[in-house]
Formats: sequence, structure tokens, C-alpha cells
Amino acid sequence: MIRVETKYIGSIMRVIPLSRAVIKDRMVRTARLLCEEAKRLVPVRTGRLQRSLQWEVLEKGPLIEGWYGSNRPWRGEKSVPYAVFIELGFYHVRARRFVGPFPYLRGAIWSKAGEVRRIWRGRPVIFEPRLRVER
Repeated sequence: MIRVETKYIGSIMRVIPLSRAVIKDRMVRTARLLCEEAKRLVPVRTGRLQRSLQWEVLEKGPLIEGWYGSNRPWRGEKSVPYAVFIELGFYHVRARRFVGPFPYLRGAIWSKAGEVRRIWRGRPVIFEPRLRVER
């Protein structure tokens, strides 16, 4: 989701919106960048979780949303079962200790914040993490 800021110059209010094509292009670059960074950050044992990471840009009416995650849960597909536990950490019963967290999705945002700001050239971008555990 993107907010376009308004600026007041004297008594004239000017809104400088970006065209949909420019917004979509920037969203594609952002989603691809963050997905690639998440693939780099995710801990790898078998490579299943790393291979499952995907990105997509969706147009929903006036909104253009960029998504990245394991097996496209934004389309209703199930993520790799242990993806959320790697991201948030978990209690290992046999070892009797808490393991992780290894924030590969949030970590991608944290480590690439400067590049995302450059892509959007100072315009505000809202990140809404959506993590869900299903039984």
C-alpha cells in the first residue's frame, strides 16, 4: 500500500501522484529485492524453505501490493509448515531450550531499508507483516 503525500505551497495544495506504471515498477523492484535478500538470510538445512520463497505484485482495485513469502500464502497456498517457526523461533522440547528466531522475512526489510528508500525516493511505504500459524 502506498500513501501519496500532499504538499502545501502558499495557498495552493499540490498532489504529485505517481503513475500506476511507475508504482508497479517500483513495487516489482522492491518485492524482488526483498525476496532475494530473504533467500540469502534464511537458514538452510535441506533448502526446501529457501526454494519456496517467492514474490508477486498484485493489483487490487486502486491498490498495488507487493508480497513475498513461502509458497504464496497471499493466494491461499500453504507455506512450508515450519516457515513461521524459523522466522519467530520455537521451543525445542528435547533440547529444552528456545531456538531462534531467525528473521529472514523481517530481516530482509531491516537489511535492505536503505535500498527500499532509494527505490521509492522518500515516499512512504507501509510494510504489514502477516504471520499466521495454522494447526
